[in-house]
Amino acid sequence: MNSHQLLPARLFPFRVYSSLIADTPRRLLRKQKRAELLEQYKAELIPWDLALSRNPRDAAAYNQKGIILSKANMQQEALACFEQALRIKPGNTSLYVNKSIVLRELGWIEEAFLCCEYALRMNPRLLSAYNSKGSLLCDMGRYEEALTFYEQALLLDPHHATVLNNQSCAFCHLKRYAEALESVEESLRYNPDLAVAYDTKGRILYELGRREEALAFYDQALQRQPQLAWAYCHKGEIFHDLGRYENALALYDQALRCDPRCSLAYCNRGRTLYELGQHDEAIKLCDFAYRLDARDRTVQQAYRDIVEKHSGAQKSD
Repeated sequence: MNSHQLLPARLFPFRVYSSLIADTPRRLLRKQKRAELLEQYKAELIPWDLALSRNPRDAAAYNQKGIILSKANMQQEALACFEQALRIKPGNTSLYVNKSIVLRELGWIEEAFLCCEYALRMNPRLLSAYNSKGSLLCDMGRYEEALTFYEQALLLDPHHATVLNNQSCAFCHLKRYAEALESVEESLRYNPDLAVAYDTKGRILYELGRREEALAFYDQALQRQPQLAWAYCHKGEIFHDLGRYENALALYDQALRCDPRCSLAYCNRGRTLYELGQHDEAIKLCDFAYRLDARDRTVQQAYRDIVEKHSGAQKSD
Protein backbone atom coordinates (compact mmCIF):
# COMPACT_ATOMS: atom_id res chain seq x y z
CA MET A 1 0.00 0.00 0.00
CA ASN A 2 1.20 3.49 -0.86
CA SER A 3 1.87 5.34 2.40
CA HIS A 4 -0.13 8.34 1.18
CA GLN A 5 -3.24 6.15 1.38
CA LEU A 6 -2.80 5.93 5.15
CA LEU A 7 -3.60 9.62 5.51
CA PRO A 8 -6.90 11.36 4.68
CA ALA A 9 -7.19 12.10 0.98
CA ARG A 10 -7.47 15.85 1.61
CA LEU A 11 -3.82 15.94 2.64
CA PHE A 12 -2.98 15.31 -1.01
CA PRO A 13 -2.44 16.88 -3.45
CA PHE A 14 -1.01 20.37 -2.96
CA ARG A 15 -3.55 22.06 -5.27
CA VAL A 16 -6.19 21.68 -2.51
CA TYR A 17 -4.34 24.17 -0.32
CA SER A 18 -3.55 26.48 -3.20
CA SER A 19 -7.19 26.92 -4.15
CA LEU A 20 -8.44 27.42 -0.60
CA ILE A 21 -5.97 30.03 0.63
CA ALA A 22 -5.47 31.97 -2.60
CA ASP A 23 -7.39 35.08 -1.48
CA THR A 24 -6.42 35.34 2.20
CA PRO A 25 -4.49 38.36 3.56
CA ARG A 26 -1.61 35.97 4.28
CA ARG A 27 -1.42 35.10 0.58
CA LEU A 28 -1.65 38.73 -0.54
CA LEU A 29 1.21 39.75 1.73
CA ARG A 30 3.32 36.86 0.50
CA LYS A 31 2.78 38.04 -3.10
CA GLN A 32 3.80 41.56 -2.12
CA LYS A 33 7.17 40.44 -0.73
CA ARG A 34 7.76 37.53 -3.11
CA ALA A 35 10.30 39.16 -5.44
CA GLU A 36 12.31 40.63 -2.55
CA LEU A 37 12.39 37.38 -0.58
CA LEU A 38 13.15 35.23 -3.61
CA GLU A 39 16.11 37.45 -4.41
CA GLN A 40 17.33 37.17 -0.80
CA TYR A 41 17.29 33.35 -0.85
CA LYS A 42 18.20 32.81 -4.51
CA ALA A 43 21.81 31.88 -3.76
CA GLU A 44 20.72 29.22 -1.25
CA LEU A 45 18.32 27.69 -3.78
CA ILE A 46 20.83 27.38 -6.64
CA PRO A 47 22.66 24.19 -5.51
CA TRP A 48 19.38 22.36 -4.85
CA ASP A 49 17.89 23.41 -8.18
CA LEU A 50 21.08 22.18 -9.82
CA ALA A 51 20.85 18.86 -7.94
CA LEU A 52 17.25 18.42 -9.11
CA SER A 53 18.17 19.20 -12.72
CA ARG A 54 20.66 16.32 -12.52
CA ASN A 55 18.35 13.99 -10.58
CA PRO A 56 14.62 14.88 -10.55
CA ARG A 57 14.05 12.13 -7.94
CA ASP A 58 16.41 13.57 -5.33
CA ALA A 59 14.17 13.68 -2.25
CA ALA A 60 16.86 15.34 -0.11
CA ALA A 61 17.13 18.20 -2.60
CA TYR A 62 13.36 18.75 -2.55
CA ASN A 63 13.48 18.74 1.25
CA GLN A 64 16.28 21.33 1.42
CA LYS A 65 14.56 23.48 -1.19
CA GLY A 66 11.35 23.30 0.84
CA ILE A 67 13.16 24.42 4.00
CA ILE A 68 14.66 27.44 2.20
CA LEU A 69 11.33 28.39 0.60
CA SER A 70 9.68 28.19 4.01
CA LYS A 71 12.29 30.58 5.44
CA ALA A 72 11.45 32.91 2.54
CA ASN A 73 7.77 32.89 3.59
CA MET A 74 6.85 30.98 0.41
CA GLN A 75 4.89 28.29 2.21
CA GLN A 76 2.83 27.02 -0.73
CA GLU A 77 5.96 26.41 -2.79
CA ALA A 78 7.65 24.79 0.22
CA LEU A 79 4.65 22.51 0.72
CA ALA A 80 4.84 21.42 -2.91
CA CYS A 81 8.53 20.50 -2.40
CA PHE A 82 7.84 18.41 0.72
CA GLU A 83 4.99 16.60 -1.01
CA GLN A 84 7.21 15.84 -4.01
CA ALA A 85 9.91 14.52 -1.64
CA LEU A 86 7.29 12.31 0.07
CA ARG A 87 6.24 10.82 -3.26
CA ILE A 88 9.85 9.74 -3.71
CA LYS A 89 10.54 8.77 -0.06
CA PRO A 90 7.15 8.04 1.55
CA GLY A 91 8.76 6.47 4.61
CA ASN A 92 10.84 9.51 5.57
CA THR A 93 9.30 10.69 8.84
CA SER A 94 11.24 13.96 9.00
CA LEU A 95 9.57 15.02 5.76
CA TYR A 96 6.17 14.68 7.42
CA VAL A 97 7.33 16.92 10.27
CA ASN A 98 8.66 19.53 7.84
CA LYS A 99 5.37 19.38 5.99
CA SER A 100 3.47 19.83 9.26
CA ILE A 101 5.48 22.98 10.04
CA VAL A 102 4.50 24.55 6.71
CA LEU A 103 0.86 23.48 7.12
CA ARG A 104 0.85 25.15 10.53
CA GLU A 105 2.19 28.37 8.98
CA LEU A 106 -0.63 28.21 6.44
CA GLY A 107 -3.15 27.79 9.26
CA TRP A 108 -4.01 24.15 8.47
CA ILE A 109 -3.68 22.98 12.05
CA GLU A 110 -5.68 19.75 11.78
CA GLU A 111 -3.74 18.55 8.74
CA ALA A 112 -0.43 19.49 10.38
CA PHE A 113 -1.47 17.52 13.45
CA LEU A 114 -2.24 14.44 11.33
CA CYS A 115 1.20 14.64 9.69
CA CYS A 116 2.85 14.59 13.14
CA GLU A 117 0.70 11.66 14.27
CA TYR A 118 1.57 9.71 11.15
CA ALA A 119 5.29 10.39 11.63
CA LEU A 120 5.07 9.17 15.24
CA ARG A 121 3.28 5.99 14.18
CA MET A 122 6.24 5.25 11.92
CA ASN A 123 8.86 6.41 14.43
CA PRO A 124 7.75 6.74 18.09
CA ARG A 125 11.14 8.24 19.00
CA LEU A 126 10.99 11.20 16.60
CA LEU A 127 11.66 14.18 18.86
CA SER A 128 10.77 16.80 16.23
CA ALA A 129 7.27 15.32 15.84
CA TYR A 130 6.59 15.52 19.59
CA ASN A 131 7.82 19.11 19.61
CA SER A 132 5.69 20.07 16.59
CA LYS A 133 2.65 18.36 18.05
CA GLY A 134 3.11 20.34 21.27
CA SER A 135 3.27 23.60 19.33
CA LEU A 136 0.11 22.72 17.40
CA LEU A 137 -1.73 22.00 20.66
CA CYS A 138 -0.60 25.40 21.95
CA ASP A 139 -2.11 26.95 18.82
CA MET A 140 -5.38 25.31 19.81
CA GLY A 141 -5.11 26.61 23.38
CA ARG A 142 -4.62 23.09 24.74
CA TYR A 143 -1.56 23.92 26.84
CA GLU A 144 -1.79 21.09 29.36
CA GLU A 145 -1.85 18.54 26.53
CA ALA A 146 1.02 20.35 24.82
CA LEU A 147 3.13 19.93 27.95
CA THR A 148 2.76 16.14 27.76
CA PHE A 149 4.29 16.15 24.27
CA TYR A 150 7.12 18.47 25.27
CA GLU A 151 7.81 16.10 28.16
CA GLN A 152 7.93 13.18 25.70
CA ALA A 153 10.43 15.10 23.59
CA LEU A 154 12.56 15.93 26.64
CA LEU A 155 12.67 12.25 27.60
CA LEU A 156 14.48 11.73 24.29
CA ASP A 157 16.77 14.74 24.77
CA PRO A 158 16.61 16.54 28.15
CA HIS A 159 18.96 19.27 26.88
CA HIS A 160 17.00 20.31 23.79
CA ALA A 161 16.91 24.11 24.09
CA THR A 162 14.07 24.70 21.60
CA VAL A 163 11.77 22.19 23.29
CA LEU A 164 12.57 23.68 26.70
CA ASN A 165 11.71 27.13 25.37
CA ASN A 166 8.41 25.87 23.94
CA GLN A 167 7.63 24.17 27.23
CA SER A 168 8.28 27.51 28.96
CA CYS A 169 5.80 29.25 26.63
CA ALA A 170 3.11 26.69 27.49
CA PHE A 171 3.74 27.19 31.22
CA CYS A 172 3.51 30.96 30.70
CA HIS A 173 0.12 30.66 28.98
CA LEU A 174 -1.06 28.64 31.97
CA LYS A 175 0.29 31.38 34.29
CA ARG A 176 2.66 28.88 35.88
CA TYR A 177 5.42 31.45 35.89
CA ALA A 178 7.88 29.76 38.25
CA GLU A 179 7.94 26.67 36.04
CA ALA A 180 8.10 28.84 32.93
CA LEU A 181 11.19 30.64 34.26
CA GLU A 182 12.83 27.36 35.20
CA SER A 183 12.33 25.93 31.70
CA VAL A 184 13.50 29.01 29.81
CA GLU A 185 16.58 29.37 32.01
CA GLU A 186 17.43 25.74 31.28
CA SER A 187 16.95 26.46 27.59
CA LEU A 188 19.41 29.35 27.76
CA ARG A 189 21.86 27.27 29.75
CA TYR A 190 22.00 24.72 26.92
CA ASN A 191 21.92 27.30 24.12
CA PRO A 192 22.94 30.82 25.21
CA ASP A 193 22.42 32.12 21.66
CA LEU A 194 18.78 31.07 21.28
CA ALA A 195 17.16 34.44 20.60
CA VAL A 196 13.56 33.28 21.03
CA ALA A 197 14.37 32.08 24.56
CA TYR A 198 15.46 35.61 25.55
CA ASP A 199 12.17 36.86 24.13
CA THR A 200 10.28 34.20 26.09
CA LYS A 201 12.04 35.12 29.32
CA GLY A 202 11.24 38.76 28.66
CA ARG A 203 7.60 37.88 28.22
CA ILE A 204 7.48 35.98 31.51
CA LEU A 205 9.11 38.88 33.36
CA TYR A 206 6.61 41.25 31.75
CA GLU A 207 3.72 39.12 33.02
CA LEU A 208 5.29 39.28 36.48
CA GLY A 209 5.35 43.09 36.31
CA ARG A 210 9.15 43.29 35.98
CA ARG A 211 9.21 45.62 32.96
CA GLU A 212 12.79 46.88 33.11
CA GLU A 213 14.16 43.36 33.28
CA ALA A 214 11.82 42.33 30.47
CA LEU A 215 13.13 45.14 28.25
CA ALA A 216 16.70 43.97 28.83
CA PHE A 217 15.83 40.45 27.66
CA TYR A 218 13.97 41.73 24.58
CA ASP A 219 17.09 43.71 23.70
CA GLN A 220 19.25 40.62 24.13
CA ALA A 221 16.90 38.68 21.85
CA LEU A 222 17.21 41.37 19.16
CA GLN A 223 20.98 41.53 19.49
CA ARG A 224 21.11 37.85 18.58
CA GLN A 225 18.33 37.92 15.98
CA PRO A 226 17.59 41.43 14.68
CA GLN A 227 14.74 40.14 12.49
CA LEU A 228 12.75 38.67 15.41
CA ALA A 229 9.45 40.47 14.86
CA TRP A 230 7.77 39.25 18.05
CA ALA A 231 10.51 40.77 20.22
CA TYR A 232 9.79 44.20 18.71
CA CYS A 233 6.07 43.65 19.39
CA HIS A 234 6.67 42.64 23.00
CA LYS A 235 9.03 45.57 23.55
CA GLY A 236 6.41 47.88 22.03
CA GLU A 237 3.81 46.64 24.53
CA ILE A 238 5.91 47.99 27.39
CA PHE A 239 6.13 51.44 25.78
CA HIS A 240 2.37 51.30 25.14
CA ASP A 241 1.76 50.58 28.83
CA LEU A 242 3.95 53.57 29.74
CA GLY A 243 1.94 55.84 27.45
CA ARG A 244 4.90 56.28 25.07
CA TYR A 245 2.75 55.59 22.05
CA GLU A 246 5.05 56.96 19.35
CA ASN A 247 7.86 54.69 20.57
CA ALA A 248 5.47 51.74 20.57
CA LEU A 249 4.31 52.48 17.00
CA ALA A 250 7.92 52.72 15.79
CA LEU A 251 8.62 49.26 17.23
CA TYR A 252 5.51 47.76 15.61
CA ASP A 253 6.59 49.25 12.28
CA GLN A 254 10.01 47.65 12.73
CA ALA A 255 8.33 44.31 13.44
CA LEU A 256 6.38 44.60 10.18
CA ARG A 257 9.54 45.41 8.24
CA CYS A 258 10.97 42.16 9.60
CA ASP A 259 7.82 40.13 8.97
CA PRO A 260 4.93 41.68 7.00
CA ARG A 261 2.72 38.77 8.14
CA CYS A 262 3.18 39.43 11.87
CA SER A 263 -0.40 39.50 13.13
CA LEU A 264 0.63 40.66 16.61
CA ALA A 265 2.25 43.79 15.15
CA TYR A 266 -0.96 44.76 13.35
CA CYS A 267 -3.03 44.05 16.45
CA ASN A 268 -0.74 45.97 18.79
CA ARG A 269 -0.55 48.86 16.35
CA GLY A 270 -4.35 48.93 16.37
CA ARG A 271 -4.47 49.02 20.18
CA THR A 272 -2.06 51.95 20.29
CA LEU A 273 -3.85 53.91 17.56
CA TYR A 274 -7.08 53.42 19.47
CA GLU A 275 -5.53 55.13 22.50
CA LEU A 276 -4.51 57.99 20.19
CA GLY A 277 -8.12 58.43 19.12
CA GLN A 278 -7.77 56.84 15.66
CA HIS A 279 -10.61 54.42 16.31
CA ASP A 280 -11.61 53.47 12.76
CA GLU A 281 -8.04 52.73 11.71
CA ALA A 282 -7.49 50.78 14.93
CA ILE A 283 -10.54 48.57 14.32
CA LYS A 284 -9.44 47.92 10.74
CA LEU A 285 -5.97 46.86 11.86
CA CYS A 286 -7.26 44.52 14.56
CA ASP A 287 -9.75 43.02 12.12
CA PHE A 288 -6.95 42.51 9.60
CA ALA A 289 -4.74 40.89 12.26
CA TYR A 290 -7.56 38.54 13.19
CA ARG A 291 -8.15 37.51 9.56
CA LEU A 292 -4.43 37.11 9.07
CA ASP A 293 -4.00 34.72 11.99
CA ALA A 294 -7.24 33.86 13.78
CA ARG A 295 -5.57 30.94 15.55
CA ASP A 296 -3.27 33.19 17.61
CA ARG A 297 -4.73 33.43 21.12
CA THR A 298 -3.13 36.80 21.84
CA VAL A 299 -4.61 38.26 18.67
CA GLN A 300 -8.02 36.73 19.46
CA GLN A 301 -8.09 38.33 22.90
CA ALA A 302 -6.84 41.72 21.73
CA TYR A 303 -9.38 41.73 18.91
CA ARG A 304 -12.23 40.97 21.33
CA ASP A 305 -11.01 43.60 23.80
CA ILE A 306 -10.84 46.44 21.30
CA VAL A 307 -14.18 45.58 19.65
CA GLU A 308 -15.88 45.44 23.08
CA LYS A 309 -14.19 48.69 24.14
CA HIS A 310 -15.35 50.41 20.95
CA SER A 311 -18.87 49.06 21.28
CA GLY A 312 -19.04 50.28 24.89
CA ALA A 313 -17.80 53.75 23.88
CA GLN A 314 -20.44 53.99 21.14
CA LYS A 315 -23.23 53.01 23.55
CA SER A 316 -22.16 55.59 26.11
CA ASP A 317 -22.22 58.27 23.38
